[in-house]
Amino acid sequence: MAKRTKDPETRVRHKLARAQADLQRARDKRALAMMRGEVEVEQARRRADARLARATVRVERRLQTVSRLESDLQALAANQPGPEAAVSPQEVALAPAEPPRDLPDGIVPPDGEEP
Repeated sequence: MAKRTKDPETRVRHKLARAQADLQRARDKRALAMMRGEVEVEQARRRADARLARATVRVERRLQTVSRLESDLQALAANQPGPEAAVSPQEVALAPAEPPRDLPDGIVPPDGEEP
């Protein structure tokens, strides 16, 4: 077994060598962490792109469904006789409701008319 030296310069040289080796290991670990981080970021981007593509397909499919149903509704409205055929479903939904005319005594309709 080698005898330990008491020479201060030799001790400092050994400490320096160990510190340089520790520094190199730390740099290697940092480089590895950077590479892993880049890989993880790329994987996350791919997952996000895939999610966006699936969502886009869903939106396009639903847009086609809505367009098809709107055209079906217009075709049905065009084939029906009468004034209701010219009225869009939105206009029907927004039209004010007629109040009932057979109100009990003492109750006046909201428009102020007597029944």
